Amino acid sequence: MTLSLSSGMEFPKLDHAIAPDRVASAKWQTARNRGELPTGTSAVHALEFRADAGQGITVYSVVLHPRPSKLKREQVREYIDHLGIPNANAAFTEWERTAKSNETGYRYVKYAKTFVRTGAADTSRVWAEPAGMRLELIPQNDPTSLTAGVTLEVLLADRGKPLPRYPVALLREGAKEPINAVTDAEGRVRLDVPEAGRYMLRATILEPSEDKAAAWDVHFTTMTFEVSAK
Repeated sequence: MTLSLSSGMEFPKLDHAIAPDRVASAKWQTARNRGELPTGTSAVHALEFRADAGQGITVYSVVLHPRPSKLKREQVREYIDHLGIPNANAAFTEWERTAKSNETGYRYVKYAKTFVRTGAADTSRVWAEPAGMRLELIPQNDPTSLTAGVTLEVLLADRGKPLPRYPVALLREGAKEPINAVTDAEGRVRLDVPEAGRYMLRATILEPSEDKAAAWDVHFTTMTFEVSAK
């Protein structure tokens, strides 16, 4: 099988290939084993990982190295609003208070996870085991056995701890707008998946950077899965 790692604005379109040296880790995990994926191969629109998926469910996860970037003053408000974070106004106000120039630096880190099932679903709950990412979406029911009309429950964890009252967004293949939701007091969210197709669930954290050259660290996490027709 081939796993395609791509960055873009239109899910699930493959757009910009991730450079191989951006990958901090690429892992697979089954009920009995775990390991590292072979080094990815650059293609036109994606970095491709090839793997032999065994029987049952395999979880694949990728973490990218932090990458520095910059925004001009007129871009800051638009960028913060685009992130979908709960404290957008406060973040912008703090930036305006502390900004020393017309340009601000930030670092972003991306985390991605998906699931593959070969054959019948097994009795393991490997899909519910954390992959060890800083910011992670962890399904609470089998994401490889979803059919149209059912509900997916997911736990959002930051540094291994549930993140309560926090926004997440669910985007379906072909949909123009995401379904927005908020985790409950235990960091969980229940999401209806009304139609068959491919889905991406995402969440983002913005926080002060530990790097003196950057104002913020931005952490993006995604979880992709597929829903079958009834």
